[in-house]
Amino acid sequence: VTFDVEGADRGPTPTAGASFNGGYINFPDVDLTSIIQDTDGENSYTFSAWIKPSDLNGDKFLFGQTSQGIHNGIRGGGFLHQAHWGADNNGATNLSTLEGEWVHAAWTYDGLTDTAKMYLNGVLDADVNKRAPNGNGNLIVGGRNGGSENYLGMVDDVAFWTVALSEGSIQALADGVSPIGASQVSFEFTNIIYNAEEDGFRLEWNSKPNKTYALFFSETLEEFDADIDDSIESQGETTVYPGEGEWLPNPLEGAPRLFFRIEENQ
Repeated sequence: VTFDVEGADRGPTPTAGASFNGGYINFPDVDLTSIIQDTDGENSYTFSAWIKPSDLNGDKFLFGQTSQGIHNGIRGGGFLHQAHWGADNNGATNLSTLEGEWVHAAWTYDGLTDTAKMYLNGVLDADVNKRAPNGNGNLIVGGRNGGSENYLGMVDDVAFWTVALSEGSIQALADGVSPIGASQVSFEFTNIIYNAEEDGFRLEWNSKPNKTYALFFSETLEEFDADIDDSIESQGETTVYPGEGEWLPNPLEGAPRLFFRIEENQ
């Protein structure tokens, strides 16, 4: 592994990158035990990097662990691949169609919902159910299972989080935002639907696993003293309220305006 190449031209550090030529980097202080043992609240991850592979043949893994378990990278003749040792899947896009370009790749796993996703240039490339990884050990970059099936090519802005980042955060990374602080996604409603027949609402917001939320309403933006529900349980990285097939009755029937506010309980 050398650090004498330019980085991704669309990334935040275009003047510096790394070249992987059959080696890997071991990170003994990045313990993956909580993810492997499926510890509640500590069993999710996101890996991301700008990559410019020089070889798409065979198995070329960028992220792995020292014994079995996670091996995320390229497989199947040029597809992004996410695997937990026996729980494997490819992405939808063959990287040969983008050969010679820097591309942004990201792998997420939500341990609360056992959902795994891959993104290519900020666009969802796979979304599957997946169990937690097995094996043991710490993070390695550039290979799998102690350092085999090495990734070949250039890499930039390698990053790892112990949460499953939202699609918006992944898109921001692919747009060139620095990985530093990328997990601090703005907290906001992502969708509000009104059903005229039911005179009811369904609300959706970006959320965090194992958190609870309080939902408020008001006729003005000045005061939100009236709460609808103060203990809404998170559904993962996105929460929808109320549940499927249900509608929140209009709390201000006949009012010309209605505002909602969501707060994360501490």
